[in-house]
Amino acid sequence: MGRIKIRITGGPRDVEAFSKFLHKVEQSITALSLVSESENYANRNSTDVRRYIEVEFDSEVMED
Repeated sequence: MGRIKIRITGGPRDVEAFSKFLHKVEQSITALSLVSESENYANRNSTDVRRYIEVEFDSEVMED
């Protein structure tokens, strides 16, 4: 199994929408599992936010 941490940056609505999309994808792909997800963090001098998502995946399945 592989494990990565993804940083998502964008407007608060976009970050939330993409997070929901990843949760839907997770339900469809058995080789993918969302391990943890942070709250939104404000980016300095910007209206954008960032969120971290840790993903575990079956690296052997993903290579093909």
